[in-house]
Amino acid sequence: MGFYGRISTTYGNDIDVPAVSAGLSIAELRRELARRSGYEDILDPIYRAAVNNVIVTEDHHVREGDRVDFLSPLSGG
Repeated sequence: MGFYGRISTTYGNDIDVPAVSAGLSIAELRRELARRSGYEDILDPIYRAAVNNVIVTEDHHVREGDRVDFLSPLSGG
């Protein structure tokens, strides 16, 4: 699982999440990450989720072997 942009300052760039994440929706995975880490930043929907390099909705379910990344919004010009 990867974290990119500002959210990586809380969670680091990459963490290994056990297969328990398989079967969870993105919303459920966010709550589980918040519970385990004690940080609730991940609950903010401003951080978009991507599964296997595709942006997904909160009701998307993670399958075993999926790569999940959380992306901070980008800005600039």
